Amino acid sequence: MTYESQCQFGRAIAASEIDDCKATGNYPKLIRAIREMADQSHGVSIGFLQAIAEKAARR
Repeated sequence: MTYESQCQFGRAIAASEIDDCKATGNYPKLIRAIREMADQSHGVSIGFLQAIAEKAARR
């Protein structure tokens, strides 16, 4: 898996986690996912955290 595909996969995971949080209101689950990804340094975690940051910064 290339770095670019890892980042894309991480973004897809973030979108899924965000959608699940919206549907269930389970913020602790989303927070756990963010904390787990923050401990990693591979493309999946970078893509994931980038997607979370973009969602948080949107108006």
